[in-house]
Amino acid sequence: QALLIGRVLSNCLGRPMAVEDGDCDCEIPLDLDDEVLESYCKTSESFLDDRKTSRLTGFLVFTKLCKVSGQIARSMTSLMLQRKDMNLVKVRKLRKLVTELESELSGWLQHVPDVIKFSVNDCDQASPHLTMCVISYSIHAGCIINLHR
Repeated sequence: QALLIGRVLSNCLGRPMAVEDGDCDCEIPLDLDDEVLESYCKTSESFLDDRKTSRLTGFLVFTKLCKVSGQIARSMTSLMLQRKDMNLVKVRKLRKLVTELESELSGWLQHVPDVIKFSVNDCDQASPHLTMCVISYSIHAGCIINLHR
């Protein structure tokens, strides 16, 4: 939780991160509800191939975005960028890095499950994913701003 909160604050404030990915050693949870997880642990059946979304889907989408947000924060606040004497080689490296990070954000956006994708025309107030949808897209916008500032 500290990692994700730190990423959100870093993203929103445009400040360096307090916690690095390497500081965390727990695994990302499976995209399974508790009832299905119990069955998954008891049998060798593959629930992951034909599963539907769970209550964790939005959290997992958000977690993947926070990882990209961390890459952006780490890259865009480096001391190299603060120097006024950037030569052509450093400028080219920076452009390549920005292109790679834009690609990461695009990849994240393409792989957001349909239940998380936001549409003002199809806004289901009862959806358990609506909150994570709004938060994720807000952080995504912050990532784009921080990448190009």
